Amino acid sequence: MKKINSLLIARYLLFGLFVICNAIICSVAVWNYSLTRANQTSQVDVYLIFLGAFSLASIFTLIFVELLCTNPFTTRVWFECGWITVFWVMDLAAALTAIEPELRCSHRVIAFVDPLCASAQVLLVFTWVGTTTRK
Repeated sequence: MKKINSLLIARYLLFGLFVICNAIICSVAVWNYSLTRANQTSQVDVYLIFLGAFSLASIFTLIFVELLCTNPFTTRVWFECGWITVFWVMDLAAALTAIEPELRCSHRVIAFVDPLCASAQVLLVFTWVGTTTRK
């Protein structure tokens, strides 16, 4: 029986968390964009939609390359450090910009009733979760 490396298991668990966070970010950003489109155009939502979709496309490409090739370059340390750094910077920018819509909702007593505030809170949570998991 082949021994499974615990780092490999942790890596694929983080891949799963990466997929879940970015799928939620992308879908909630679309929801938030549809809510704010009536009032004003939010560039934050457009960036978050792009970031979520690009992240999902990238991670699925990485996974399929690793499944189809025997010794792919995507498992090299330099490549791992590179793509993690790129996505960490992009997620940090998203997390910092997702704070702005939340600030508009902080003065409301029942902010969770307003769908715009609810979507802003979900975006804030998952952009920070995505950012902090890629240290």
